[in-house]
Amino acid sequence: MIARAAFLVAVFAALSAGAVEAPLRAQTATGTRALADCLGKPVAHPDEIVLACATANTTAYGLRWVGWGEPMAVATGREGYNDCRPDCVSGHVRSIPIALVVTGEQRCPDGERAYEQIVVVGNGAASARQPMRRPCRS
Repeated sequence: MIARAAFLVAVFAALSAGAVEAPLRAQTATGTRALADCLGKPVAHPDEIVLACATANTTAYGLRWVGWGEPMAVATGREGYNDCRPDCVSGHVRSIPIALVVTGEQRCPDGERAYEQIVVVGNGAASARQPMRRPCRS
């Protein structure tokens, strides 16, 4: 229970630190329906997202969304990542609780509205990370 409370404090700290403030101010439309995957294909309400697109070594899974379609949506779930110890080939998959915050809006080539960026808030040492842009592609 204490770990869950600390995790929620970390989520709210990241939100209040302004990591997602500018995109929220800039966005005026509602009804965003998708989030681009690593290939730029829009996906609605994903329950799993590859976070490290180059290597696929980090994935968010078991995602449960709140506020989908609003200017900001938040998901809680788990992050699976390769600890790369002693190296990435021999490494082990570890898992920690995370929250994802998606904001911003973009128009995909097919006209669909999609969130533009993801902020990952974890429960580990690198708990708040830089926003990741997820552009749509044709």
